[in-house]
Formats: sequence, structure tokens, C-alpha cells
Amino acid sequence: HEAGLHGFWREYKNTFSQIENIGLDVDQVLSPYSPSTLFSRNGKVATAPVIVDEGESNTAPQLRDLSEQSLRKYVAANLPPPLDLPLLTQLGDSASNGKGDGRLDPIDLASGVGLLGAWADFEQESAASWANYDSQPASLLFEKAGVSDRLFEEMVSPLLHVLPMCPAYDCSAAAALSCFHVFALQSRGAFDVRWCRGSISSLIFGPWQMQLADRGVAFRGGTKVSSIEKKDTNFTINLDDSSESIECDAIVLAVGAVAAGRLASSS
Repeated sequence: HEAGLHGFWREYKNTFSQIENIGLDVDQVLSPYSPSTLFSRNGKVATAPVIVDEGESNTAPQLRDLSEQSLRKYVAANLPPPLDLPLLTQLGDSASNGKGDGRLDPIDLASGVGLLGAWADFEQESAASWANYDSQPASLLFEKAGVSDRLFEEMVSPLLHVLPMCPAYDCSAAAALSCFHVFALQSRGAFDVRWCRGSISSLIFGPWQMQLADRGVAFRGGTKVSSIEKKDTNFTINLDDSSESIECDAIVLAVGAVAAGRLASSS
């Protein structure tokens, strides 16, 4: 797994299910859902609250007073995602660059409405939709949608570095829309996030390894796979510069692109 801090968003249902399959209590391993704060190079841009409160009922909130916060909650509860999230998000003053041009204004936020057409058109499970939007970079998508330079710089670009982990010019429009779908569009509260209460290695991967070992799985830590050979219907995995080999009938490669390329060139 990758190094660094990792959030567990509400739609990580397969991950939560696997944690339970290991025999762990998700609530003991992960923190409660907490607000998410987005930073750009100019400072804090916005703080997104927890949209779904586990302690509240599923009924729409009542408009009890005419305060700004109550009005926002009432309107947001009657809007589909992702329209509810911007309405509840608290904008920060990211104008710490001294120029006073970092803070988003209503016109900047309104410029994001142009993306709704692409969001509605993109189908997450459609190969044709992926092929269509894969043919253009995300930067072109945002430009055609009319996203303002300030909204792109302060919010869209930081989100791309957090979600697909690449700049807009190096990310396909399909990849960007897919990430936005998972983290904002898929369901109400999809952007809600929780965090591991300690090291992921010790709290999740350690117990998982122990469970697999109890089921007879052997682990070879620090062993380097040199090459893979196919023989009829079976495979030979050569280890440590072919000083040892393992015969098997199936292989699962859980490695990064660089390691996969190295194995492919030597096999």
C-alpha cells in the first residue's frame, strides 16, 4: 500500500466490508466522519461539513428559523448531490498571497455550473462514455465548461491533486469525472471522510496478514521477484535473480506500473 495519510470516504463500502471480514470493528479502526478542509497554495479555500449525520433521522430538516445556516441546511437537504455540498461548504480566506485575489466569490462558484452538463452526460459504468471523455484532457473540459480561472486555481486543481493525483493537463476528462462521481455525485454525503485511528499497517494490514497466515498463506517479505515464466497452463516465479523458483497455476500482480513494467520486460 502507499505511504502517507489516507482518508476513507463514505462510498468505500468494499473497504469497510473487508475490514469487517478480517474480524475488525470498523468504528474501532476508523474515526467518526469529520469535516474536510481544502487548501490551495494561497491558503485555506473551504471546509466541507459532514453531510450525513449518523445520529439524525433520514427525514428532511424542518425550517425552524430564518438564520442563514438554517436556510442553507433546509435548501441543501432538498437538493441532489453535488448541489448540496457547495451550499453547506464554508469558504475560507485563501488570499494569503498578499494580492487579495485568492478568495472565491459567488461569480466564481457560479462558473462551476457549466460542469453539470458533463456530469449528467458521463456514465460511470459505460465503456462508450469513458472512451468519449478519455479522448480529451480534463483541462479542456473545465475550459469548455466555463470554469473561472480562480475557481480552477483555488478548488478544482487542488481536488485533482488529491483525487486522481495529477494536474488537469495530465488527467483525462473521464478520470476527473469518475473521481468527482465517486466522491461527490454518487450519493448524499459521498464527500464525508473518516481517518484511521493509527497506522494503517498495524491496525488493518497487520491483522489481515495474521488472518491469512492462519488460513495457510505463506508470506515472503523482502523477497524480490526477478521474472515470471509461463509453461503450458502453469507459471514459474523466479525469485532473487533466479536463485529460487515457485511453481503455481495463477498469479495476481498487486504492484505499481513501474514494477509491472520491469517484470514484463524480464519475463
